[in-house]
Amino acid sequence: MSKVKIFYFDARGLAEPSRLILHFANIEFEDIRINNEEWPAIKSTTKTGKIPYLEFDGHLIVESYAMHRFLARKYGLAGKDEFEQAKVDGIADIAKDFYKSVAPWMYALLGYAPGNHASF
Repeated sequence: MSKVKIFYFDARGLAEPSRLILHFANIEFEDIRINNEEWPAIKSTTKTGKIPYLEFDGHLIVESYAMHRFLARKYGLAGKDEFEQAKVDGIADIAKDFYKSVAPWMYALLGYAPGNHASF
């Protein structure tokens, strides 16, 4: 059985699609959730200084969409042929664009970045 670990904040966010894929595929995994107080000490120990990242059978996969695409391919959710795969990639890219557009508002709302979240 594969040893799988997801490292991310104690939130849904960027790691959630990978968690959902693993649940859908009935794969046991360790869901390591890092709180805001722990993050500054952990940040310098990560490969890129960012989370989420995935450990899969001793391999490190960084960047959320690389994680999602790897798991989708691994568990048969990435499309049956090239055209279906392109559609799945398109949906993933739309989700990524959406996240990028709402991130400034969300970070201001949560107090992680300056700004008035009501003005976004």
